[in-house]
Amino acid sequence: MEKSKTEQLVTEDELKEWTKYVRTGDIIRFLRENQVPFWEGRGGRVLTTLEAINSSLLNKQITHVEDDVW
Repeated sequence: MEKSKTEQLVTEDELKEWTKYVRTGDIIRFLRENQVPFWEGRGGRVLTTLEAINSSLLNKQITHVEDDVW
């Protein structure tokens, strides 16, 4: 079953819980560094979507570690 539009939104409080950052500025820096699109709402609150987070994760290159490194 498809999630409703509000269930797809990720609030600043959820981002703080997931990233363990406390300050809004740190959340914004994290999102920018990881190329996750986001919005700043009323009062500077940060908001993004699960799709934006997943898209950023899927676009990252995967680095394989060779077996003989260890």
